[in-house]
Amino acid sequence: MDIKNKTCLLLGLGRSLEELDKRILEFKDANVVWCGMSSFDVPQKYILDRINKHFSIVFDCSTVQNAVEYELTRRIPRIVHHLEAYKDSIYMTTNSDKNNTTDLRNRIAPEFSTQYRKQIIYVEELGINPNPFCVSIHLFIASLYKMGCKEVILFGQDGDSSGTYDNRVESYYKSDLIKEDKIIAGNLVYNLVGDTNNVNSSYAYLLMDALHYIPTPKNCSPRSSFTVFKTVTYDDTIQYLKNV
Repeated sequence: MDIKNKTCLLLGLGRSLEELDKRILEFKDANVVWCGMSSFDVPQKYILDRINKHFSIVFDCSTVQNAVEYELTRRIPRIVHHLEAYKDSIYMTTNSDKNNTTDLRNRIAPEFSTQYRKQIIYVEELGINPNPFCVSIHLFIASLYKMGCKEVILFGQDGDSSGTYDNRVESYYKSDLIKEDKIIAGNLVYNLVGDTNNVNSSYAYLLMDALHYIPTPKNCSPRSSFTVFKTVTYDDTIQYLKNV
């Protein structure tokens, strides 16, 4: 997929995604590449379907406790459904990371990687070593810029800013649906504080190492605790997209 000089809207699953849910009609004519992470099928169904858009790139390779069950009953079916529904869509993952997600998948469902090889991008093929990256968000950002995108704008990337929810699943958009997924994964409690601190402290040197420069994505996630991204408002973002 050629995303050179294009603007990518990257959706996480933070509770602030509710704001995009409310304002999604304002994005229906935007000339952008939509990118989703992890349980991307939730915002696809509840947000993007309403404007007849879909995720062109999905990134889904997080480590889970119940790896075999999760791959067979949740992750692989989710990815297959998306790739079949949108033939121009790409699944991005890792092939040699320390968690060996792809190695596990090749042992328990070898037909997946073979059947959908033309729709799979491994970050290693982009010249990125995934092992130093401990959190998916900055690895995904690095990969998009490596592919030549002009701009990345983040939504639903809240970090640990939800406060009263701490590390609980209630900090997520459509948390009832995310809870179902996390129960099967065995990861009902997630270390949002640790991940936020990791990204804030390691983003600059990891991106410099991978890209030889430090990109500055815009974060359109109200009250986000990520400090390494430039904070922008919805109004500013919509105005920017009118000229893209």
